[in-house]
Amino acid sequence: RRRLVTPRTIEVSCRDPKLYSMPVWTTSKPLPEYLLSRIVHNNIFLNIHRGTTSQKIKVAVDDMPDVILQSFFTKMAKKKSLMNIPEDYSEQDFVLRVSGRDEYIVGETPIKNFHWIRQCLKKGDEIHLLLDEPPDPNQDEVQKEEWPLVDDCTGVSGYHEQLTIHGKDHERVFTISLWDCNRKFRVKIIGMDIPVLPRNTDLTVFVEANIQHGQQLLSQRRTTAKPFTEEVLWNVWLEFDIKIKDLPKGALLTLQIYCGKTPAPSAKGNLHPHDSPSSDPKYKTQLLYYVNLLLIDHRSLLRTGDYVLHMWKIPGKGEEQGSIN
Repeated sequence: RRRLVTPRTIEVSCRDPKLYSMPVWTTSKPLPEYLLSRIVHNNIFLNIHRGTTSQKIKVAVDDMPDVILQSFFTKMAKKKSLMNIPEDYSEQDFVLRVSGRDEYIVGETPIKNFHWIRQCLKKGDEIHLLLDEPPDPNQDEVQKEEWPLVDDCTGVSGYHEQLTIHGKDHERVFTISLWDCNRKFRVKIIGMDIPVLPRNTDLTVFVEANIQHGQQLLSQRRTTAKPFTEEVLWNVWLEFDIKIKDLPKGALLTLQIYCGKTPAPSAKGNLHPHDSPSSDPKYKTQLLYYVNLLLIDHRSLLRTGDYVLHMWKIPGKGEEQGSIN
């Protein structure tokens, strides 16, 4: 993709902005026989509209759009006021556009090779074109699509200045900006279930939760270790040492399930109440399952609510795929 940047930039700088702002739909295939039979003496009729006035002219199917405009202005030389055309305007100040479509009849292409003209001939419809002023290439810019910081369930979106709670009635605020959330981010681990238990039942299990941005570890928390059974319930909040407003876009919540041998009673007694047995260097652990969850999506929405996550197993470690709530 990087190799295409330079040639693409060169092509964009060399292209004709006037023609590029007026899309055309043409074909180089010869006219089919059944369409040639509908053209009388190699001529067709065009209805050219300008405002509420229209004029029908006869043109050759091999005429170019510029030739058609020139013959039209020659015919309307003394009737410009009827078509609401200023007297000092000529055919060079106008282009032909398909009525009701963003499709132009311009360029060095015979009128018979425009797709819309052939469609009208095929259906037997009259050909209606608009005499329009060419678009300004300077105003032909790509529309920027901005995603809001917060989007509530009603689909109403806004930006930080609109969603901030400062200077507003709190009873009327339904959604708030992430930049106003000063409390620390937290996750509630309800529990996990394992379809098939390992052969060794004398094991404990705990969940390690990490907040990562790319390869950078922003914060880490762990649950306490509990006996390894088919269903393990913690029902605890893990509060990270990072505020919600400081969560970067693209941050991942990584949940990992570790197991290890049940520590000796003496080792348990030396641990701090808030620590996991896994923090003990003598407590050997083994990673079984993991799962990643994007915290802030492409619309800048922070994930909230209940999730049932089906985890990936480490090859050769877990028997079946587990799930965590």
